[in-house]
Amino acid sequence: MPRPQHNGARLAAALLLLTALPTAAQPGLKPLPRLGPKPPPIGQEVFASPLTPPTRTRFEAVCQTLARHPVVKGDFVQTKHLSRVDRFLVSQGFFAVDTARGMLWDTREPFASTTAVGLNFVVQHSQGKSTRMDASGNETFLRMAQTLRAVFSGDTKTLDEAFEVFFREEKGVWLLGLRPKEASLKNFVQALVLQGDSVVRQLLLLEKNGDSIAYALFAHSFPAELSADEKALFGPP
Repeated sequence: MPRPQHNGARLAAALLLLTALPTAAQPGLKPLPRLGPKPPPIGQEVFASPLTPPTRTRFEAVCQTLARHPVVKGDFVQTKHLSRVDRFLVSQGFFAVDTARGMLWDTREPFASTTAVGLNFVVQHSQGKSTRMDASGNETFLRMAQTLRAVFSGDTKTLDEAFEVFFREEKGVWLLGLRPKEASLKNFVQALVLQGDSVVRQLLLLEKNGDSIAYALFAHSFPAELSADEKALFGPP
């Protein structure tokens, strides 16, 4: 296995699956109808709604609902917008979140590859090879990975510490906006927007350079734990 690497840009790319390319849908997956060649940004109006005592109560209730499921699996469609050339790139596959272990992104189209994001490392599996990247000294990666785990686990303490929080809800659908407070995140992320009900359905990441990454998450399931094969993708403990 290659030596661990401490390249911040490469770690961030691994974390956010920045290698997505355009593709046709794979049989068996069900991309959301709204995802077309140029999907509209979701819910940026949430940034007009900072937390107030009543909305904080609802925000905390939503987080408690998300925290009920320590393991979540499903399918994803990712749309990457390259602002400089106004191009949209699409990939899709399977995801799994284990709040104690980390996240798996199993991209099936356009190219098969799997990324396991642990507490302080990334393991990439592609074409029969595995590469482990140590992130223990990379503050941007660590905080971003912590943020994504906090979102899926409903960790209000972590979100409050690292972000300005915005929230609104209508007819059972909520929007959560996050603007980073810390320099380690501000250098990479302008803001995050999440939309959901009992689960996270969409996630929009706005990058500082004007690009964006939108995730549609669907076909959720809630097993008691990851399978043995899925655990093995994180490598030895």
